[in-house]
Amino acid sequence: MDPEETSAGHESNLPAPRPARSVLFGLPPVGNRYPGAVRVALALAIPAAIATLLGFGSASLLVGLGAFASIYGEGRPYRSRWKAVGIAATALTILSFIGASVGEPVHRAIAEGAPTVLLVFVVLIMAGVVSTCAFTVDALRLGPPGAFFLLLTTEISSVIATPGQPPVTVAMWTAIGGISAVVVSMTGILWASRAIECSAVQAAVSAVAEYTEAQAKYAPPEPTRGKRHAAALRLSVACMAAGTLTVVLGIDRPDWAVIAAAMVLHQGPDRILGTYRGIHRIGGTVLGLILLGVIYAWSPTGLWLVAVLAILMAGIELFLVRNYGIAVIFITAVAILLGAAGGAHGAVQHLILSRMLETAIGVVVALIVLWTVGRGAHRRTLIWVDERAGSVLFKLLTEIRSRHYAPQANWSELSELRRDLDFELRGSTMAGIDAAHNEPEWASQQLRTHTALHHLGSDVLHRLWFGTQVSRSHLEEWESRYLRSGSV
Repeated sequence: MDPEETSAGHESNLPAPRPARSVLFGLPPVGNRYPGAVRVALALAIPAAIATLLGFGSASLLVGLGAFASIYGEGRPYRSRWKAVGIAATALTILSFIGASVGEPVHRAIAEGAPTVLLVFVVLIMAGVVSTCAFTVDALRLGPPGAFFLLLTTEISSVIATPGQPPVTVAMWTAIGGISAVVVSMTGILWASRAIECSAVQAAVSAVAEYTEAQAKYAPPEPTRGKRHAAALRLSVACMAAGTLTVVLGIDRPDWAVIAAAMVLHQGPDRILGTYRGIHRIGGTVLGLILLGVIYAWSPTGLWLVAVLAILMAGIELFLVRNYGIAVIFITAVAILLGAAGGAHGAVQHLILSRMLETAIGVVVALIVLWTVGRGAHRRTLIWVDERAGSVLFKLLTEIRSRHYAPQANWSELSELRRDLDFELRGSTMAGIDAAHNEPEWASQQLRTHTALHHLGSDVLHRLWFGTQVSRSHLEEWESRYLRSGSV
């Protein structure tokens, strides 16, 4: 076969980004999001309503910062959900204290006559937080919402401390919201303790049936899409550049520019999907500010304001993984209303104009960084993760062979290597999609080795996961395929 034909054949099998129209305006099905939306709303509404009735005032709405934790538990079985939500609540509480501790003295000093360049300290802290959180979230393959609400909490708390809200008070309300999130997230265990597992099994069965049907018709299933590894270098550069630029231009809220840049890059999208996310960010922010203007014209207070925030929180959960642009509409309104609950904002006209300008700056800087910094990172990432997966696979095959010389050996002891191989193959899949989106010509050259590694790894995991001992013929076949794959 002609090399050009081979390359073309490989390239035709590469995963391609979804069409712009589908990404920007589509609402892909992601299962029933309504129960999760209700839980997120109640995690804020219950403690906020109680605190409001007890006379704590609008500052009690800061429980919303901790209520974000409930979003991190959706889709997880109850036996592990409480841990995920609890960890998120703890992180949000710590970050709210850090944000308030940095923002309060900086804004107080500026109010007393210090130069506005001090806002750079806030920018640096936020850049450090988002880079650290994004790296951690990506390393653990946690997926959406990633580091998003961790950064948002840091940003809001850095502002609401300015009129005199002590950092400890901000952290206290955040912790109350976090506790509420844990309790509300676990309520479903009382009447449907295995609902998540049953739903996952049903989804898996449906996916297998669809795949089998597609294979029978010789119609390959639509390529699976995924997110690339977060590039923390890239992210730090964009956040610091966007925030510093707004300070230099004399704009009073560089934190918004940092958030706009971070939201484009924090889950490490490739250049195509990152550009779509930037468009979503600007469009969603504009519509969110229009919604905010309507809310300000209504001027709800007390329990009505609690209800508004609860509805907005539900909207975030409904659309966060379906259409980021729509989710941003609700996120924008929630962020500003929570800041206003702490007394942080001034005239609404200035607020809206500043938010638009700083969002535009943040997105533009993020896109420039996305298309210029680390342009070859996808190559290094794919090669590196494939090497890691190949190394773990080699160790696993070596351990299997050693058991053929020790008949009494326990095959279940291979569980740790099985877990490691599955983890590395997932990372390799994301890196392969990223490379295919960024540079399909180069990715097509890596396709044979990359695909062979995945097919072999999947075959090994499939047999071992079902507890079947590996015959010598199977092992010899695997070892031969490993050598042919070029992974050594």
